[in-house]
Amino acid sequence: NAAMIWMLLAMPLLMGHDMGGSADAHAGHHGGGTGDEMAMEMTPTPAWVEAVNWGAVVLSAVIAVWWLVRLLRDPAHRAHSACHLLMAAGMALMLALM
Repeated sequence: NAAMIWMLLAMPLLMGHDMGGSADAHAGHHGGGTGDEMAMEMTPTPAWVEAVNWGAVVLSAVIAVWWLVRLLRDPAHRAHSACHLLMAAGMALMLALM
């Protein structure tokens, strides 16, 4: 859950979009249809965001390995362990791709 919350909060920073924009950047647009009204300024990702993101990737991957070990050792709860394994591995992959 923490990795999902991190992904939602940090997505604009990780993807390099300035979602805030400035008021004067759109002051001259009055529906001219040029397509510039949807333009966003690309910004570099702050170093602290990348560090926290890679920390979340590593933590999610470690948790995925833990669930894999539990899946292999405890045959009584395979479905439960498999679901958590897939969720942790999926979070690690999604965060790494961002």
